[in-house]
Amino acid sequence: MMQQYMKELEQEPFEAEEFVERLAWRTIAETKHEGSDDEDFNPTLLHESFVQAIKDLTLLQERQQKKCEKLENAVREDEALFFQEVYNLFEQNQLSKPNERAANATQILDRLINSLLIEHVDYAVELGLQAIPVVEGTKNPPVVYFFTIVYQANNITHLVEKQFMDLVVPLVENTQKYNDCLQKKKFVLEDTERKINTGLDRCLNAVTTWVKLYLQSEQKKSDFKPDTDDFDTVASPACKSVLNYVSGMIKEINTTLDGNNVSAVLQELGLRLHRVVYDHMLQFQYNTAGAMVAICDLNEYRSCCKQMGPLVTELFETLHALCNLLLVKPENLQQVCSEDSLVNLDKSVLHNFIQLRSDFKVQKQNIFLRS
Repeated sequence: MMQQYMKELEQEPFEAEEFVERLAWRTIAETKHEGSDDEDFNPTLLHESFVQAIKDLTLLQERQQKKCEKLENAVREDEALFFQEVYNLFEQNQLSKPNERAANATQILDRLINSLLIEHVDYAVELGLQAIPVVEGTKNPPVVYFFTIVYQANNITHLVEKQFMDLVVPLVENTQKYNDCLQKKKFVLEDTERKINTGLDRCLNAVTTWVKLYLQSEQKKSDFKPDTDDFDTVASPACKSVLNYVSGMIKEINTTLDGNNVSAVLQELGLRLHRVVYDHMLQFQYNTAGAMVAICDLNEYRSCCKQMGPLVTELFETLHALCNLLLVKPENLQQVCSEDSLVNLDKSVLHNFIQLRSDFKVQKQNIFLRS
């Protein structure tokens, strides 16, 4: 049974609900095989099967944890050996002749670059790029591991920079080797940075593509044009599901990235998310009750995206103001369009939103905006 569990748990992507369903169906099938029919099926047997599966999976988790700990210990030992080797090279170089130290220092740099940047960071980033999901459906939101790879890559890169300053620079400064060493390190780091930026762009694309497809699939026309006014005006289920996922991504970005990368990536995610939501809003018609739901949705989007910087916040504030055009009385539209939040927008943008009102054709003369 353990082998069966391992085979199912290692499926990519792993579906927890499908795993539970298969376990239930296997138990039912085994019961039927033993001669029972549906009416004689005892749910206690299913319960016992789940209890045993939990025990087996707990044991399997403990075994896997021990393997992970063993691998982590091995990595730490390799790390200690590596830095001892680099330190020994540095000590040996201190004893060498002054005119040989700069040349020997390049050996230390080569060791740092090859062992840490190329064999570890570049290799991990390449694998991470291949693992970024290509979103084609809405069944499950994409699981993005690349942010964690970036976190580890940044840690190692900072370590290399420190070792470079502590071990290499003192030996090569004021020599012709100094610029060579700088250029060698710069070349490798810039190549890694380029790959990381490519990966981050693909990650954001995966996230926003899923949001777009999910909204297209799950947002119902009746959300924004209900047949009755007798319902709670709260954010739509589609909006809540999207923001539950996006909030997790924001937390992941804040946890794994550092410095200016956090604000830059969050802003880019916010800009792409705004474009998706803006385009999505233009696909529907809105009556009064539906406009209230749209405003509730925008309140949720706006609240979630406050962490993405002032530019993104301003864009969602403006979109929220545009949604007010779906709700106000026709005779008040001119006044609302003259408010600070909308007055600088192109008239075509205002018209595009006003035309989404379910009463637009009937009230067209009353809601026509003067140029």
